[in-house]
Amino acid sequence: MQQPKMWKFILIPVAIGIVLLAGFGGGAFYLMNGSKTSKYNQAVNLYTAGNYQEAAQRFEKLGDYRDSKKRTAEALARIHFENGKNAFSAGDYEKAKEEYLAAGDYENAKLLAEESGRAAHYAKGESLAASGDLDKAIEEYKASEYKDFKEKIADLYTAKSDKAIADGNYDQAIEFAKNASDNKGTEEPLLSCYYKMGEDAQAKNDLKNAGLYFTNAKDYKDAPDKAKSVYYTLGTDALGKKDYENAAEYFKFAGDFKDAASVAKEAFYIKATNKFKNKDYAGASEYFELAGNYKDSKDLLNVCIAEAAIANNKIGEAMAAYKRVSAKAKISGFNIQARKNFVANWYKMDTICRDYMILSNWIHVEKRTSTQIRGYSFTSIVPEQAISIKYSVNANGTFNVTGAVSWARFLNCPNDRADIKMDVHVSRFQLTGIKSFPSTIKLSGGAKLVYKNGRFTVKYSKKSGKAKYTSTITYT
Repeated sequence: MQQPKMWKFILIPVAIGIVLLAGFGGGAFYLMNGSKTSKYNQAVNLYTAGNYQEAAQRFEKLGDYRDSKKRTAEALARIHFENGKNAFSAGDYEKAKEEYLAAGDYENAKLLAEESGRAAHYAKGESLAASGDLDKAIEEYKASEYKDFKEKIADLYTAKSDKAIADGNYDQAIEFAKNASDNKGTEEPLLSCYYKMGEDAQAKNDLKNAGLYFTNAKDYKDAPDKAKSVYYTLGTDALGKKDYENAAEYFKFAGDFKDAASVAKEAFYIKATNKFKNKDYAGASEYFELAGNYKDSKDLLNVCIAEAAIANNKIGEAMAAYKRVSAKAKISGFNIQARKNFVANWYKMDTICRDYMILSNWIHVEKRTSTQIRGYSFTSIVPEQAISIKYSVNANGTFNVTGAVSWARFLNCPNDRADIKMDVHVSRFQLTGIKSFPSTIKLSGGAKLVYKNGRFTVKYSKKSGKAKYTSTITYT
């Protein structure tokens, strides 16, 4: 009966051991896994607080726990990203570019890496420009495409242009100035270059080139006035040497400077006359106009206008211009009155020679016998009657005229009106070397063509036996 009590004492310690073992196992499990969660949360908090270096280290120690690997990479990228920002702010653009590239796809790191690269080129350009290495500075600015790089390039090309002018290399100066204008998007650098070249040439007493450069400078500063002043000086010098040809050219560019217009009139007149003799009517017109009221300049200006119009087959303009020329106008070696007559004839020829349509016709035939007169008349319009006249002008001032005239006529005089026969005859004519259009032209078939008061009339009269045939056809 005592043995059951011993089992009680044995079972109690075993039970206590099992409980303790279970407690120790659960605690170990909790300590191992609960510790990682805590560390993960600590790492997240460090990242949120901006302590990316410590956060990266904590996440890396957590290994495969949850998304620790992804978080590690993100923290490292953020470190490079922040380093890039700091380097950029400090002006270390190469370092900034490296850091942003190391940040990979983090936010806009790639774009910022590109910007950092451009900023690095721009900074190199600034440094090179300051040291005087303009060519390399331009290349760096071009590579940068950053901020006001075009303005910077324009300024450097302007500096190169100025140096070329100082060295007397004007062609190179112009090329540099053109590049400056292209980059600046305005003509101002190029115009400034021409202006400076004008000043440089004027200082060297190279007035011809000075005038040209000031003219090319257009409205830059007082370039127009400087150009006029230079050309006035050149014109005055040429006039003193009786070099009227060049004097006229210079005074033309001097414009309204001082008394250029009045002083230059004789030179203008002489140059205009020379151009006229060389049949340069457009050039002569320009200088006769500049000569104003000098001698017969106005008459000769109109002669030039007329001759230029003739050269361009504008006979109406030529006629109007010659009407403005007075009867006393003269120019050596040129017969003005003969040209007036030629133009008047040409104008008339141009008016006459065209196509005409039938206006009216009277076609008649009659036969007389000892006992009676029998006749028929036809006044209704017969179709297909027309006139076509063309002309050409010869080098000697004469004209060639060709034409075709269609006109109707009776062919018989029968007893019965119903048996009458009619045709439309075509007469062709050609006139060569005529000075003006004739009032009467003989046509084939025995007809004649009469021109009067802007109308043509075909007149036909023929006797055949006892019959007489008559046609009078009027065209307009």
